[in-house]
Amino acid sequence: MNPSDYVNKTVIVGANYADGNDEVVEVRQFVGVVESADETSGIVIRLRNGEALELPPAFGAFQPAEPGDYTLTSTLEIVRDPDYLVVWTFRVS
Repeated sequence: MNPSDYVNKTVIVGANYADGNDEVVEVRQFVGVVESADETSGIVIRLRNGEALELPPAFGAFQPAEPGDYTLTSTLEIVRDPDYLVVWTFRVS
């Protein structure tokens, strides 16, 4: 699959924030549409609130989503038939 194939696809992003001991201190979920995808500069997802979420160009982390309704646990927002799911762990100090 080419990076450009991800553009305009809906993605649910799970974000785990871990401390220096790899303990997860916060879990958040986001939904948005891939605005741009490039093997060098990475992936930009435009979230529904208008913000841009920038991710590294790790396309293998994106998993096809099964059709259906997904409820974001952090907002209770329902997302119908997203194209992809991806989970990231971010280290925070």
